[in-house]
Amino acid sequence: MISTADLNAKAEFSRPFQVEDLQDGDVTLDLTADEAELAGLQARYGVDALTDVSAKLSLSAQPEGSVKVSGSVSAGLRQTCIVSLEPVEETIAEDISVLYLPAGVEEPQDDGDFELDYETFDGLTIELGEMVAQQIAGAINPYPRRAGVEFGNQGQLGDNAGEERDNPFAVLQALKTNEGTAQEH
Repeated sequence: MISTADLNAKAEFSRPFQVEDLQDGDVTLDLTADEAELAGLQARYGVDALTDVSAKLSLSAQPEGSVKVSGSVSAGLRQTCIVSLEPVEETIAEDISVLYLPAGVEEPQDDGDFELDYETFDGLTIELGEMVAQQIAGAINPYPRRAGVEFGNQGQLGDNAGEERDNPFAVLQALKTNEGTAQEH
């Protein structure tokens, strides 16, 4: 099992939250990545540039030592268009709602009111930075395309890209047709 210290040492955007800080009531946090964290996340995501990562989160204690984290995450980034190879700017804005359950506590039954993700934790510390980093990673467009750019030539390459091409199965069809007529005679 990975310890919180190990996770913090490896996380590009570490924001550990001590659950005991909820003893006095709900907590609201604003998280923002600094330049070094942005550089680490940029490398992790494999994007050309990462200009900002931030989150506005509300944390509240729940029964059985669980903690509900809800709010929004946002990021600004630049990738390369998969068609034109030009830069593509992207803004990510995602709502998030996660219920952290201490080890050994079962997920509650779905009440149908809203979708809630579940994560387990050690009951003491929640790594909010990693949660934000994962949420953004899942929202990044894996095939960025600049607006108005479309694939051309239907995948044909080379000097004859605009010309009609023969069906590669036409020869097989001709053999099958000739074989059928030969058997009829």
